[in-house]
Amino acid sequence: MAVLVIAGLGLGAFLLLPRIIGEVSYPLAYDNLIIKYSSERQLDPFLVAGVIYSESHFHPTAVSPVGARGLMQLTPPTAQGIANKLGLKNFQVNDLFDPETNINFGTFHLQGLAGRYNSNIDGMLAGYNGGGGVGDADVAGERSTIPTETLHYVVNVKAAIQKYKELYADRLSPATSVSVSVNGSTTATSDSLSNKIISSVVTFLQK
Repeated sequence: MAVLVIAGLGLGAFLLLPRIIGEVSYPLAYDNLIIKYSSERQLDPFLVAGVIYSESHFHPTAVSPVGARGLMQLTPPTAQGIANKLGLKNFQVNDLFDPETNINFGTFHLQGLAGRYNSNIDGMLAGYNGGGGVGDADVAGERSTIPTETLHYVVNVKAAIQKYKELYADRLSPATSVSVSVNGSTTATSDSLSNKIISSVVTFLQK
């Protein structure tokens, strides 16, 4: 029996290897917050996840060389402008390290870009990375004026969006994602790979 269990575990791990590699390469956290603010701002949650991945790889305390902070890498001046528009009087720059604040602000920024570019995803991403002038150039088809970094950014985010759709269709759906409160704070749920492996093993042994 022990041999069967070990064999089953090995088979389960082998069958799930592509998924495991995918989830390691493209992590997901704070999915409940992504869904919450994507819904409020009428944004695609996979777009938001792709931006977070490309900006910070889901590290909430990330800081760029130019001082952009948090999951969605907002600069202090941009964040202060958003705080003013949202009517937040006591905003501090370090609040950007709070996942909910950062996703709230980042999706607000994306919503503004969606309105500016009529939801043109290339324009939105170019504007998010390079500023409004760069986004305008992208929408106008003036690609020769767009920085190479921004062109790569747009391609990379769109590739990440596709990966998140392939890996996390279940978790980034409002109907299936569940949030958990721990000591009064909201955290992201996770779909345990170990549970998937165990389930696969059980199914295999029952055949």
